[in-house]
Amino acid sequence: MRTALWLFLAISLLAPFQARAQSIWVPRDEKHALLFEALHTSLERFDEDFSTGIVYLSGRFELDRGMALVMELPEIHVDAVFLDSFGDYTLNGDAGGNPYLGIELRPRRSDVFIELGARAPLMPDDQPDAVFLGSYADQSRIAVFVPSTTPVQLVLNMRHVTNAGLLTRLRFGPVLAIPTADTDRRDLELHVVFGWQIGFEGRAVRVGGAVTGRSLITEGYPPLGARTTSQFEFHGDFGNWTFRPGLDLRLPIGSAANLVSLVVGGSLGASW
Repeated sequence: MRTALWLFLAISLLAPFQARAQSIWVPRDEKHALLFEALHTSLERFDEDFSTGIVYLSGRFELDRGMALVMELPEIHVDAVFLDSFGDYTLNGDAGGNPYLGIELRPRRSDVFIELGARAPLMPDDQPDAVFLGSYADQSRIAVFVPSTTPVQLVLNMRHVTNAGLLTRLRFGPVLAIPTADTDRRDLELHVVFGWQIGFEGRAVRVGGAVTGRSLITEGYPPLGARTTSQFEFHGDFGNWTFRPGLDLRLPIGSAANLVSLVVGGSLGASW
């Protein structure tokens, strides 16, 4: 436990980029922003209901110059039947996940900002199918749909938009997952979240792609590559209004794609 704490503090001081706590596609062109995402997961060898997937409501609200409040509310639903000639196996679940709350600190006219935040352990422990789907549907967030767990982060982010609208963003940072129940059998877990984002931000069109993922650091086996999962992300939203509709696509990479082959959905963003 003491080793994990020291690792967390050391990486927090050395890591140059942000860990993932909410969507990287939250609008940042104004002081305040909201982003609603409804994402359907396509499950391999399952006949899933269209409602199977995840809903996120993310927000960023400037409190003062250089300081903002950030939040996220997650919800997950699964209704699917396994396609097998030997019998049916069903997945059923519906639950709110662990909400996130944090503070963003950014020096004036800087491309770097610091975020300190945590998730409240509100995910119910009687939804194993929802927990199962949540572990595969998003490869960049930590313990969003894991019960009795509080993920805490203190990380940095580098994000730059040129005068022509070219967006680049690099992220790398630690997340410490703290168990809040069965602590005699569960240990602290240190994860690292990583990613690279590139896109274009105009007044009427905002599009981009990213590679995001996570690695579990505090386990010695299997090898680190097997403890690392990642995904491609694509996003686009349109219009120069306060509320802007968008489209989202995520493609899990590696073993996660054996269950969730595709995540696709829509979004509605607002900034003012």
